[in-house]
Amino acid sequence: MPEPTVPSADLGLTWRPISLDDIDVWHRLIGAIEAHDDPTERLDHGDLVDELTAGSYKDPERDSLIGLDGAGVARAFGHQTPLPGATLRRIFLWGGVHPEWRRRGIGGELLRWQTERARATLDEQEAVDPDLAGVAWRIAVNFEERLTDRDVEAWAMWTTGHRSFRRDWSRVILDPTRPDEAGRAPVAGYLVAHAYPQDWEALGHSQGRVDLIGVRPAWRGRGLAPALLAEALRIFATAGMDAAGLDVDTGNETGALRLYEGMGFAAYRTSVTWSIEG
Repeated sequence: MPEPTVPSADLGLTWRPISLDDIDVWHRLIGAIEAHDDPTERLDHGDLVDELTAGSYKDPERDSLIGLDGAGVARAFGHQTPLPGATLRRIFLWGGVHPEWRRRGIGGELLRWQTERARATLDEQEAVDPDLAGVAWRIAVNFEERLTDRDVEAWAMWTTGHRSFRRDWSRVILDPTRPDEAGRAPVAGYLVAHAYPQDWEALGHSQGRVDLIGVRPAWRGRGLAPALLAEALRIFATAGMDAAGLDVDTGNETGALRLYEGMGFAAYRTSVTWSIEG
């Protein structure tokens, strides 16, 4: 099937896939965007290498674009990450335009290309495996939502295998009274903590990050989630962190927002996920 048409050269930029040779110019572009937009998350060179190449599902030659002006300075980029799933296929779109190059139609053209590329990816998946036609899909524009659903490969790459992971800050709760068939105590709850020092200057403080917390349904209602959060706060304080942070979906039906507010957390930033679903 034909590739989506890249944004027009009439916008003043030359477009090409992002490669590892572009990491420096790409990082300078993202730095300009971060300085203007003031996001809570800041990306370093290693993060960009991961975004481009980490994962068997990455195809930067087809799934990324960077727009350069006549002087070779990066002014815009678009990127997509497709994540497989047995019950939901998701494709995450990410991009940005240099503040001085906004309001020229570049962002709209990038989003058009990304959306067409995402739809083509879904079609290609179904061409390889026709059974996937019956699996729901979502094309989402939100950099954060990827944290909420991970297969084995993504878990190892972005959670316990990522350089930001703090094993010494993370915890599991085991229940020895309900061993499995192999005699192992099952995991009743868990907390995964990370540290992102590159964010601290922009935040104005150091921060321990609760990236994932969960209690399995059979063990809910027993106070395990508050216990895990209390332990995280204790660990962060002992480590000298100024604050603790986490993300929460306000539509979470488990009552997570009430739990966090009850533990002293307060909203600092909010974001919206825009998606197309089918």
